[in-house]
Amino acid sequence: MHHPGKVELVKAGHGFESRSLLQLMMKKYFTDLRRTYKFTNELLQFVKALHPQKWKSTLSLNYIDLPKSFLDPFLIDVVSNFQCSPIVIHFPPNNWYDWHTDFKRVATINSLLHEAESLTMFGEPVASENPNAKHMKNIVQLKYSVGEMYLLDVQQMHAVLNLNQNRYLLSVGINMPENLSSIMHYCEEYST
Repeated sequence: MHHPGKVELVKAGHGFESRSLLQLMMKKYFTDLRRTYKFTNELLQFVKALHPQKWKSTLSLNYIDLPKSFLDPFLIDVVSNFQCSPIVIHFPPNNWYDWHTDFKRVATINSLLHEAESLTMFGEPVASENPNAKHMKNIVQLKYSVGEMYLLDVQQMHAVLNLNQNRYLLSVGINMPENLSSIMHYCEEYST
């Protein structure tokens, strides 16, 4: 039970850390922009109706370029300011996207289009004597709320486990040489 003024403890890694430390770790990896994507339902209906040949493939996921008619005012400004191309990613069921950092993208603005049984996790690698083993600590889960927009630092180690259903995600990748602090500042200062 949570009591005001008390520090709640949560298990993270090998020890216990305060809730405020967990919140700081979350801020390191992702931020809820407190913005709702306006076309969540319409875009979901559109992508579910697409013929499979319309999707482009890379690795074990599929994507399409976001049609301009689905850009809301915030995304129009982000695309214009950062010269980026929004996409919709389709994650097939029963897939694991191993721990990685993105190659060109420094950050993404993501919005989940529907409830999906999946985990998006961030964490820190731990040195291992076994070169075939990956050990991670201080794992933090991004718990998406459908339609909400999140800014993710994809230069931090992250992984996705998608379980038994298709997952559709709006993703606006912002490439280097931009930096996370300038993107965050832009998002905080933006007003409609």
